[in-house]
Amino acid sequence: MGYNISGLVIDKNYENNIEALETILGEKLIFSTKVDFESGSENWKEDNYCDIYFSEKGTLIFTSIDRAIAQFKIKKQKAFSFALSEMTMTFAVNYTENGNIVRSFAETEDEVRHQEVGEKLDFEKTESDPSELIYHLIEKTLGKKFWDIDLDENCYRYHFESQNISSEKDTTENNYNTSKKPWWKFW
Repeated sequence: MGYNISGLVIDKNYENNIEALETILGEKLIFSTKVDFESGSENWKEDNYCDIYFSEKGTLIFTSIDRAIAQFKIKKQKAFSFALSEMTMTFAVNYTENGNIVRSFAETEDEVRHQEVGEKLDFEKTESDPSELIYHLIEKTLGKKFWDIDLDENCYRYHFESQNISSEKDTTENNYNTSKKPWWKFW
């Protein structure tokens, strides 16, 4: 069947600042339960919850593919949203640094499905497999290899409570900007 995950990775640990994470996601997060990483990284998430893993240096949020389509433009940070579906051979990346889009693409079975943005990253110049790029960006942003995370490590399940915490415009007091780009409609 293959691996099918999507989400957001940020180069900062937000474990002790869930309010800032809510601003980034634009949703109120209601803690539900602690799960292991194996459950947290399960295939295909429903849209009403997310599972969050905190590394020493970063935050990895597993969400539904519909939520992962956003470009999360977070000032003073590196972040990227992604979709990886080995089942449909669909891959997408929206990589930002300091609130600016650096690289964005979506492809299905080697066919580009939305306009590529930005120059190819160094890793792309030596690796043609988009899933490997996603795993590389997870490591670069999270500070830990995806495959080195122990399946028994903790993830935290949160349910979304829509409250429109942030808008799609830049909010100077919290330095976050989220703008959605609907590339999933091309699949």
